[in-house]
Amino acid sequence: MSKRIVFASLALLVALPCASFTQVPQKELPKPTAAIQKMLEDARQLRDPAMSIKVLTKALIAAKSANDVAGKAACELALGGVMSFGRRWSDALPWYDAASVDYHAIGDTKGQVVALYYAGRVRHSIGLPQKALEILNRALPIARMIRDRTGEAHILGEIGSVYYDLGQNQRAIQILLQ
Repeated sequence: MSKRIVFASLALLVALPCASFTQVPQKELPKPTAAIQKMLEDARQLRDPAMSIKVLTKALIAAKSANDVAGKAACELALGGVMSFGRRWSDALPWYDAASVDYHAIGDTKGQVVALYYAGRVRHSIGLPQKALEILNRALPIARMIRDRTGEAHILGEIGSVYYDLGQNQRAIQILLQ
């Protein structure tokens, strides 16, 4: 069995027990308007990434014109997701970065953690391990602060994966055992 498979299995074993923990409830956060939520749901149902991008772009324009920051952040995160799914990593990064800023602006720490996690993960995928570690290490204390154990496990797994790819296997294992 390759070291990569063993490492991935260890990451999964560490993440699974964390999934049962609940996070600290946040204050009532702004949500995207009903129209934006509908457009986001429509985009999720589409199988064609190009069509999803068109729907999400329209939703983003609508959210901006309505000053709907929560809707704007949700659209940005979804656009990053579609780009990542299509392995268009460089196109995904600005969307994840923008979503992180917008989620921070409205006080949605969970949304911010998710956006930072994906921004770090994409940077790792395109060969920017140090920048990935910087972003992931920004997300980790936020996830811990809100007691998002699942998010924390995902972040630690990705940090461990970065260290593994850098050849720092002992450091990777130390991270995973946190």
